[in-house]
Amino acid sequence: MNLFSEKYRVANRFISVAILASALGIMVHILLVIFFFAVKINEMGFYNVVSTFFFIIMYCMLKKRKNPQLVYFLISVEVILHSFLATHYIGYDCNFGYFILVLLPVFLLNIKWKKWQVYTYLLIASVAFYMLYYLFKDKTPIYLLNSELIKTVSLAIKMITLFIILAGIYYFSLIVNENDKELRRVNKVLVKRNEEKTMMMNETHHRVKNNLQMVNTLLRLQASKINDKHIVSMFKETRSRVMTIAALHEKMYQIDSIQSINAKEYITRLTNDIVENFTVDKKIETDIEIEEIEIPTQIMIPLSLVINEIITNSLKYAFNEKKEGTISVRLVSDDNNNRCELLIGDNGSGFSYANQKEGMGTKLISVFIEQLKGSISKEVSSGTTFKILFSRGLV
Repeated sequence: MNLFSEKYRVANRFISVAILASALGIMVHILLVIFFFAVKINEMGFYNVVSTFFFIIMYCMLKKRKNPQLVYFLISVEVILHSFLATHYIGYDCNFGYFILVLLPVFLLNIKWKKWQVYTYLLIASVAFYMLYYLFKDKTPIYLLNSELIKTVSLAIKMITLFIILAGIYYFSLIVNENDKELRRVNKVLVKRNEEKTMMMNETHHRVKNNLQMVNTLLRLQASKINDKHIVSMFKETRSRVMTIAALHEKMYQIDSIQSINAKEYITRLTNDIVENFTVDKKIETDIEIEEIEIPTQIMIPLSLVINEIITNSLKYAFNEKKEGTISVRLVSDDNNNRCELLIGDNGSGFSYANQKEGMGTKLISVFIEQLKGSISKEVSSGTTFKILFSRGLV
C-alpha cells in the first residue's frame, strides 16, 4: 500500500482548490441569475443560466481529473467573458471586472506551472483587466441602474471577489498543512523502517562474521592435526579467504551505510592483516596508496578476494630466496568514467601468472575479475605487479 495517499500529492492540491473555486462559481452564478432577472436584464440572466451549467460541467470534470489544464483555460475564458458582458450591459461602475482578479491567486497556486506559463497567464489577465477599463470606463451602459443599486452591486462584487480569493487561499493552506502532517508521518514510518532494516542488516553481518570466524577456527584446529606441509598450506590459504570475507562483514556492521565502503580504510587494513597473518619468518613491509573513495559493497566483495589471492601468491612465491620485501598496493580512480585502477605488486623474485593457470588461486582470481566485469594484466617490473581495471558502478 502506498504510504503517501493520493489526496496529498502536490498535483492534487491545486485541483482541490480549483474544485472549490468551481463550486463557489456555481453559487455566484445562481445568485447572478436571480439578480439579473430581478432587474429585468434578461440577456445576462439567460447567460448566467448557461454559465451555471458550464461551471457544473467544469466542476464534474475536475472531480474526475479529466484534462484539468483545458478546464482551467475554459474557466478563465468564461470569467473574463462574463466580466466584459456584465460591464457592457450595466456599466463599469458595477465593478464586474473584479472577477478577473479571482483567477490570479487561485490558478497561480499550481506550482507545476512553468515560468513562461505563469507569466503568460498574468499578462493575459492584466491585459483583459486593462482592456475592460479602456473600453467601458467612460461608455454608457445598455441598462442604467440607479446609483444606490450600482453602489450595492459594486460592494457585493468586491466582497464576493475577496471572499473567493480568501477562501481559495485558506483552503489551500489547510491542504498544505494536511500534506505536511502526512509527509511527517510518512517520514517517521520510513525512518523507523530504515532503522529496523539497518539493524537487521548489521545483525546479519555480525552473525556472518562470527560464523566465518568459527569456520576459521575449525580449519585451524583441523590443520593442526595434519603433518603434510602442502595440505597445511592449503588450509592456511582457505582460512585467509574466509577471514577476508569475515573482515568485510565486520566492516559493514560497523559503518552507518551498508551500501558502500571506504576503500582506503578497508583495503589498507586488509592488506596489513594478510601480510601479518601469512608471514612468520620474513620481514615484509607494505607500501599502500589508496584514494579516499567509496566503493559499493557488491564491488568490494570480489575485489577484496582478488587482493587476498594476489597478495597471498606474492607471499608464497616472491620471497622464497629473500628474508624481507615489500608488498605495494595502489588504487586510483577516474571520476569522469567511473573507472578504477588497482596495482598490486611486490619486489620479490618474480611470479609468472601464465605459468600458474592451473592453480586454485589463479582460477579464483579469474572468477572474481569476471564478477567485477574488469580486466587483469601483468605489468613489466623488477618483481611482480598486476594491474586490475574495474568500474565503480554496480555490477
